[in-house]
Amino acid sequence: HPRVPLPYVELNTADAARLNIQDGDQVTVAVNGSPASVAARVSGRAPAGVALMPSDLGPAVPAAAVSATIQKG
Repeated sequence: HPRVPLPYVELNTADAARLNIQDGDQVTVAVNGSPASVAARVSGRAPAGVALMPSDLGPAVPAAAVSATIQKG
């Protein structure tokens, strides 16, 4: 549906810079060995060290905080 945004992960500006990720880049987020390809949204809204993904827009996201890896590409 055109009004539903594509899956994304929101990153803190400093974290994105450290990972060489720009706003709009395609990134892979892996949680518990399950990768998902999503767009990066870089802003100051996400706390440093935290990646935020809306559970209703992307792959199954755990209900509690978990460790994840994020890579560009």
